[in-house]
Amino acid sequence: MMIRRRPVKIWQVVLIAVIVIGVFLVMALRQGNYNIPNPEDPFSQASLEKVESLAGSQEDLYATGFTYPNSESETFVLSLSAPGENGRRQNWNLILYAEDGRMPYRMEKGDTDLEVPEGSRPLSELFSQLDAFREQKKEVFGLFQEQAKAAKGEEGVQLDLRDRFGEKDLLLKRESASLSTASPSPTPESSGKQESEKKESRIALTEPAEGVVTVTISGGEVSKAPYEPGDCTENSFALYRSGEKDGVYTETLLAIVNVEEA
Repeated sequence: MMIRRRPVKIWQVVLIAVIVIGVFLVMALRQGNYNIPNPEDPFSQASLEKVESLAGSQEDLYATGFTYPNSESETFVLSLSAPGENGRRQNWNLILYAEDGRMPYRMEKGDTDLEVPEGSRPLSELFSQLDAFREQKKEVFGLFQEQAKAAKGEEGVQLDLRDRFGEKDLLLKRESASLSTASPSPTPESSGKQESEKKESRIALTEPAEGVVTVTISGGEVSKAPYEPGDCTENSFALYRSGEKDGVYTETLLAIVNVEEA
């Protein structure tokens, strides 16, 4: 039995092509709605206004955490909290990361929450501080060139600046025995470690911290001094060294960083 196949008409081919292109355009537009302009100036007023527009809030937009690594290509992740639906909060990730083939500076929706986490900072305030830090970023991380080197058998070494939102004490060191360690690049897809054990060393802000220094950014200049109790405030940042050796991921506090804006 022979089955006669009808020839494919040109208009059918064109229609299929139009549908495929249309789908890609819709997906690109949806992703484009979450893009932030000017990744070369990530903390500009224009970027802030775009973030506020996407989050749907200006006065009620808070930063709940951030990680700003010392990497060859500039990367960071800021966690945000904005008004959501039905009285809940909408969480976002504000990401500058170009190595995953996606738009380099973008916002991605996270989960929802009931309220703003304790200690969160208004994003407008944090943006201005991070902008001042960014101008001196190379010099600040350059103070710790020796610490950035990997020891024998150590891998995944990096330095990064972090928030201290809501913390009442100082994390000096954390050791995590892990089965797998995430990439140091700050992406939502690699946001943590599968930890089986964790050991932390913390001290009160009124206690001395041996081996820790205080870095101050003021008037476009960077200074370093031994850490003294009282140097760390609710607006201070913390600079850590991280690395993995023999299956243990270790994070060590190197410095408290204070950004004094003009």
